[in-house]
Amino acid sequence: MVVRNQSQKGNPSFRPLSRYLQYLQTGSRLEQNDSDRARGIWYGNDERSSLTQYDYETVWEWAKRHSQQQAYTYQLLLSTRDGQLSPDDFQQSMLVANRSWDIGSWRFIVHEDTAHQHAHALFFSDRQLPKTLYLEGQQALHESLAQAVKRQQQEAEIEATRQRQVQEQQAQMAERSRQLSRSRGLDL
Repeated sequence: MVVRNQSQKGNPSFRPLSRYLQYLQTGSRLEQNDSDRARGIWYGNDERSSLTQYDYETVWEWAKRHSQQQAYTYQLLLSTRDGQLSPDDFQQSMLVANRSWDIGSWRFIVHEDTAHQHAHALFFSDRQLPKTLYLEGQQALHESLAQAVKRQQQEAEIEATRQRQVQEQQAQMAERSRQLSRSRGLDL
């Protein structure tokens, strides 16, 4: 979703975004929230590819500054049907999408307090992305998330196979040990 960062009079405005940030942080759209419970951890990139963790106040100031300097806020939902992705997986997917969008910096929060883990991402731009470019980046983003889930499933299968092999080897060694004990018992 794209939101124009201005009031009805055309002045830069942070108010709608501030409510959205509050919701992302605590799950409440109310500004006077009785719950300080954070729904997740904020991450981002600061125009470099490395993943950086941020506290809510730093994200708030970043969003306020950018919403007053840039005309548009882009709000993305990053989710998959399956899998528990790491912040690095979400970051990698944003980097892939950024090849289409060239957006600079972004922030995202990973929510694990619902039935399906997901992340919400924000970035700002002075220009509204053309629909085809936006859809191209969105497609790349979803394909990258799907690849991360597939990679995660493959790694889980490899680990499960390794665990089965270890258990089989342990069972074989235990059986050999029992057989050896029995044969020694007969020799006595």
